[in-house]
Amino acid sequence: MFGLRFTDTPAIEPSHPARADIALFVGWTTRRAGSAVPPAVRRWLRERRHLADWAGPTPTLPTDPAADDTLQDVPVPIDQWPTFDALFDWHAR
Repeated sequence: MFGLRFTDTPAIEPSHPARADIALFVGWTTRRAGSAVPPAVRRWLRERRHLADWAGPTPTLPTDPAADDTLQDVPVPIDQWPTFDALFDWHAR
C-alpha cells in the first residue's frame, strides 16, 4: 500500500530491582501544569508499589489516575531530557 510504513520497536524488558548502573539525581522542582504521567512511568511506579495505598489490611492501588499525577515523594524513572521537561517545569524551581 502506498504510504503504509511499519516500524519495529524493541520490547521493553523489566529491569532488575537491584540494578547498580543507574545514575540518580535528587532535587526539587515543580510539576508542569496539565502534563500527564506517561503510561510506562505510571506502570513502573505501580509495579514497584510507589503509588499503592498500603494503609489498609489489603493493599490496593488508587483507581483515580489523578492521584498518580502529583509524583510527590516517589522516585520517577526518567531516561531522556524531553521526558523530564514534559513532566516538570524546571524553570519554576
